Amino acid sequence: MSIQQQRATLTERGRDMDIAAASLTKRLRETERAASSPAAQTSSGGEWKRSAKLPDAPLFDDGVSVKFTPWRRAVENKLMLNADHYPSERYGMAYVSTRCAGKAQAQPQPRLDPTVSNRYKTAVEMLDHLQIIFKDPMERLIAKGDLFEKLVPGLQTLTVSDAFNDPVTLEDFVASCRRSALGLSRLTNANLDSIQQVRVENTRRKSSQSTSETTPSGEQKPSC
Repeated sequence: MSIQQQRATLTERGRDMDIAAASLTKRLRETERAASSPAAQTSSGGEWKRSAKLPDAPLFDDGVSVKFTPWRRAVENKLMLNADHYPSERYGMAYVSTRCAGKAQAQPQPRLDPTVSNRYKTAVEMLDHLQIIFKDPMERLIAKGDLFEKLVPGLQTLTVSDAFNDPVTLEDFVASCRRSALGLSRLTNANLDSIQQVRVENTRRKSSQSTSETTPSGEQKPSC
């Protein structure tokens, strides 16, 4: 499938996701209005109640049955509109974890450990990490293709396998481009050094030949 066809497919998927997101947003706004009314917020004694609980986001596994982008929107809306149910970031991260299953649930576990140095600090950070891994493969492939087209021919030769290898994430492809660019730069510098060395040696050789063809008194040797 060409890049143009992939873009058309992604555009069509984007429209479907926008329609679904608009429907969900409408439901959330209706729920928010109901939750913000005095009747919903106060009891008979005038005490504040917690906001009306919104539907949970669907379980997210590997980005096939449930696409990542609409799932993330649903999670973020839930945490925003039911913020009083999640009073700290740890509550928010715990909720994100409960809406993951299978591969998506296994991926964040090491960074949920409070003893590790790179542990998650916010639910947004956790969602960002999941996005790198599970973002729509078609969208990832198009983004890599666009970047690949902007590379110089030498870098394209070195990175072509990663550019069109579907499991390679955009982040990994960018890292591969950087490594290849560094290696190409070192190779180019080495070649330039070699060329310069050859030029110096040629200059010395010509100077030596010129000296050998001249007599000590400065007169040219007679030709045979």
